Amino acid sequence: MSANILIEGTSQLIKGPMNRGNVLLLSAVPGVGKTTFGLNFLEEGLKEEQPGIAMVTDFSPKDLISMASTFRFNWEKHVESGLLKIVDCYSHMLGEEGTSQYFVENPENLTKVGRTLREAQDQDSGGRMLLDSASTLLLLSTDVTGVKFLSSICARLKRGGFASIFILEGGVHDSIVAQRLRYLLDGVLEMRVEEVGGELDRFFRIYSLRGCQHDTRWVQFRIGEKGIEVGE
Repeated sequence: MSANILIEGTSQLIKGPMNRGNVLLLSAVPGVGKTTFGLNFLEEGLKEEQPGIAMVTDFSPKDLISMASTFRFNWEKHVESGLLKIVDCYSHMLGEEGTSQYFVENPENLTKVGRTLREAQDQDSGGRMLLDSASTLLLLSTDVTGVKFLSSICARLKRGGFASIFILEGGVHDSIVAQRLRYLLDGVLEMRVEEVGGELDRFFRIYSLRGCQHDTRWVQFRIGEKGIEVGE
């Protein structure tokens, strides 16, 4: 990453420019806002005309574009122009033929997943990539094979200068698997939710970020009209 922007509102947490091509793990229990954070992360690059790649395993490309439009992100035009490429690892699970150019016929075959990602990345560099989610790919394979695969695409993304976020579902995987990923990637982002007075309060923090000074305090956020809105 060439600037200290993950998403709008997080610059105060980072004390200097992040390394170009950092690959970060975003870990939290289901329902906190990980996918929304990922949408904001990609949008931050797309609005600056940076190439974007979204690898989706839990919903279709159409669903992704629809979710983005909820926050007034016009991703349909980015897909049409080729600025945003969607790697579809979901449609096959429904027994459907994907409509994306980057449709993976069998996401259990990680070699095919890697090849399709490589085609999407092609000659692009200096963009952003979202994997939503790494958990599904791990569950479709053995732990060792899955972690090895994620390590290999991490290296490829770093070499291409793609700032990336891999989403991991908290509480789903063996603690050893989660620790391996935290070790392999360049940083860890965490989210949590608390119920206070019958309302859900959401919090975010940068747990670690290799090669960059940063604040580790929890900051509150809400999901509003523009997606993730980080408080002071």
